[in-house]
Amino acid sequence: MCQLLLGGSRWLTFSILAGNYTAYIFTVFSTVQMAIWAKEKHRRYLKEFGDKYPKNRKAMFPFIF
Repeated sequence: MCQLLLGGSRWLTFSILAGNYTAYIFTVFSTVQMAIWAKEKHRRYLKEFGDKYPKNRKAMFPFIF
């Protein structure tokens, strides 16, 4: 989770500094792709660890998703 969140924030910072639509589009598509990976990994963890896995843990963004 932390790596995905930090990676996304780097690309967001880059997009703001670059200030062009291409950078924003890249950031959106990258975030969507990372969200897909995070959701799949979250599902695998739930399946693998079952009751031992924290119920309130989110896949990508704390307290949100």
